[in-house]
Amino acid sequence: MKMKWATLITLLAVLAIPASADDVDKWNQDLKDPTPSIREAATEALGDLNDTKAVEPLIQALKDEDSNVRFRAAGALGKLNDTRAVGPLIYALKNYAPWVRDSAAEALGELNDTRAIKPLIQCLNDDVHWVSNDTAKVALKKLGHKG
Repeated sequence: MKMKWATLITLLAVLAIPASADDVDKWNQDLKDPTPSIREAATEALGDLNDTKAVEPLIQALKDEDSNVRFRAAGALGKLNDTRAVGPLIYALKNYAPWVRDSAAEALGELNDTRAIKPLIQCLNDDVHWVSNDTAKVALKKLGHKG
């Protein structure tokens, strides 16, 4: 039953059916589900809501034990255009999983907040993963950095 709910959440988000505050609350509950795939689907759906009520639950999802959930949470935060996510995304640039760092760098570029410039430069200097480096370069360009 839980897996069907996650699928429905994703489909509703993709179809852009208008969401209510109740939807945020329901999907936020799915972030506490023991099944990582349910939490992943919830993070994607929350990002697609375009509702800033989803920002805090997604920031919490950046701390999830599953790296795929953290990856999806970072991407979702980039969609919501809320600068409350800048600090947590900067912290996510140091995540052990390169795909989480990559998603965090991309999200920081989308948020267009200059506080991300120095951490993204640091990411370029420290990260040996070429995808994260490329994403950091793109994010820095979006932020107007010419380094």
